Amino acid sequence: VCAAPTTWPGKISVSLSHNCKDIASYQYTVQAIRSPQIISLKPTLGPVQGGISISISGIYFDSFSVCCFERSCNPITFLTSSFLNCLSVPSSPGSIQVFINTSNIISNSFLFVAFVEPQIVNVIPTLGIPSTALHVTLTGNEFQESRTSVCKFGCCTSLVAKILSSSQAICSIPPLASGEYAVEYTNDGIHFSQSGFLFMILKPPYLTSVSPTFSFTSQSVMVSMIG
Repeated sequence: VCAAPTTWPGKISVSLSHNCKDIASYQYTVQAIRSPQIISLKPTLGPVQGGISISISGIYFDSFSVCCFERSCNPITFLTSSFLNCLSVPSSPGSIQVFINTSNIISNSFLFVAFVEPQIVNVIPTLGIPSTALHVTLTGNEFQESRTSVCKFGCCTSLVAKILSSSQAICSIPPLASGEYAVEYTNDGIHFSQSGFLFMILKPPYLTSVSPTFSFTSQSVMVSMIG
């Protein structure tokens, strides 16, 4: 066993000697490489079933690198020596150390959080009139507080949710036209629940006339309203 000295990256000739003078007749060439380093990981959380694309930036990546989630590794899509993509692996819920392995040289690690995808079991209320204070309370499971905890109304409108607990969240409703909107939630900003719950925005009532417009305090009067 020989300890390799500090050297520059590149191909190095290796030979064997017993007395530092007589060199063995055979030589080998080895490749010296820099240790890869991770600078950022995005996204930093995803569902436990894996399969989501993760973008990793850093230095000293190469096409021989693999992306490892603790003991499970996936091939990479090599972009440059500073950028690569890989797919997350199936795992149990919780934090996972992610690192790059380049020819058995291990990088520093970043944390990736695997979660069970959230489910909504109830939405209260289910209808309302447009208002700046209008909001709904979601009841369900696996809600997690993060900057990517988002509620969605319909196909494209989303707002950051206020997480009360793992089973309850509050979502403010943005200005929307009257109609029905599917209410969904996500922990990572990508994978939304598929609850099927609907929230209905009602048109505000508009009153055009009231008859009669006055009465005596001693009388009960039927009032007709048109709108």
